[in-house]
Amino acid sequence: MTERIEQLKKDWDERSERLGATQRAVLFKRFPDWLNKSIHRRHVRFITENIAQGSGQVLDVGCGYGRLSLELAARFPSFTFQGVDLCTEFANEYERSVGRCYNGPIQDFRTDARFDFILIVTTLMYLTEKEHEEVLTRLWSMLASKGRIVCIEPASELFQLWRRLTGRESASPTGGTIHHFLRRQLEDKFSSLAGARVIASQAVNILPFFATTAVHHCVAIEKA
Repeated sequence: MTERIEQLKKDWDERSERLGATQRAVLFKRFPDWLNKSIHRRHVRFITENIAQGSGQVLDVGCGYGRLSLELAARFPSFTFQGVDLCTEFANEYERSVGRCYNGPIQDFRTDARFDFILIVTTLMYLTEKEHEEVLTRLWSMLASKGRIVCIEPASELFQLWRRLTGRESASPTGGTIHHFLRRQLEDKFSSLAGARVIASQAVNILPFFATTAVHHCVAIEKA
């Protein structure tokens, strides 16, 4: 692992030890529980509205302790799950509660498996522009025909709001530099992938109808 990834792993290992397998640990540690629960519910709603129905293989990239996989497993019991997470304790918890989990950076993840649904959650935020292309191209090759990807990443609007409210230049949950995205920018990340079609996109706002309070953007992509 590079020094940057090693530091990120250390930060997340410390965060998991401090906050445990909770929504505050993987969403917003400074938000009240009711707000994190609301954001979580909207994530789940967007995913379930855009997941391919029936049985299938699911890859949860940035799975944490299984915040979203546990919800999907309860709704779609015929699905099987595999996770990818950098944090050791979260990866261990995922294996205890959901299924197999690769504990390491997504940059190093390799498999011969093919997935019907891939969930990418607050992972691109930590990658360089070059890594975005490399990782998305590799994940796209793992997606079966007619399969779908849902990607959820922090909104640029969140960063601007955070900077106005706090005067800080970083809104990173663990320190360091992270990416924030406009919804169109997130959609464009998939535009060069062969057969990619955006089927849905949505902002998750703290205040309904106020675009400036968006904390995440969600996009769903289908493979021809």
